[in-house]
Amino acid sequence: MTEDFNPWHVPHKKTTQRLWHYTDASGLLGMLSTDTLWCSAATHLNDPGEVDFGFTTFLAALEAEIRRQRRSAGFRKELLGLIAAERPDDVFIVSASMDGDSLSQWKQYAGTTPYAVAFDGDWPLAILGTPSRVQGDWTYPALRWREVQYGLDGEPYRDYVRGYVRDAARFGERRVRLTTSLPRDYVTWNFALLTKASGFSAEREARIATALPPEVEALDFRTGRFGITPMIRLTGSGHGPEGNFNRELVRETPLPLPIREVRVGPSPTAALLEAGAKSALRHYGYQDVPVTHSGHSPLR
Repeated sequence: MTEDFNPWHVPHKKTTQRLWHYTDASGLLGMLSTDTLWCSAATHLNDPGEVDFGFTTFLAALEAEIRRQRRSAGFRKELLGLIAAERPDDVFIVSASMDGDSLSQWKQYAGTTPYAVAFDGDWPLAILGTPSRVQGDWTYPALRWREVQYGLDGEPYRDYVRGYVRDAARFGERRVRLTTSLPRDYVTWNFALLTKASGFSAEREARIATALPPEVEALDFRTGRFGITPMIRLTGSGHGPEGNFNRELVRETPLPLPIREVRVGPSPTAALLEAGAKSALRHYGYQDVPVTHSGHSPLR
């Protein structure tokens, strides 16, 4: 473990391949017409247990590592207490799949007008809202798609937990509080929301998870399964593939999303869905984006 451990360098792999966001005609039209992608509150996931799993898994790994390093009971209580007090009220998430033609994804997320939108995993996104700069020496990790880790097996994750505990012990209370609150909840909840139970590995999911930076006006709302759902909107960042960190992750005006392909799902009206998608793509400035078709037979 190197001495320059950075708690924001979560070990979940960045992915540079295409990530497929399954949606319906309304969702696709919303992305194209506004150049934005909805990123919903973590508290309103379809399965709220996902949040608890990632969080408790991370806490359990930290507690085991604290004991392994023979840290004091006072240190253990302080670190775990500070982290446990954080809740994901201002943490937001959007999901995609590394599988661009998943029958289960079509059935679950795309409805009767199915589309899958391919995002370029190499290009970061930005929050649409009032611009804000990070204070002090901290910089925000770029909003990139990262692969969900199913369970916490693997040396990179054990290394991260070891470094997290050593870093907190070395810098004391001041660093612990910064780690868990600047931006609030980022470290713990980014790690937790990128971790799922191993039984879900067939999903091949990737996510963007982010906290809403302090003093940034970006909060919006939509209706959903659990009523009124808080959300933020992500847009193109204007930055290319280079760089893992950014001092300005918030844009006041939207830029085109890094959409590389639109796939029509299995449907008896696939030809009409294709024609509508191509027309909308041309109208909203995405005329170079190809429209392809699922290899599955129409769903019944």
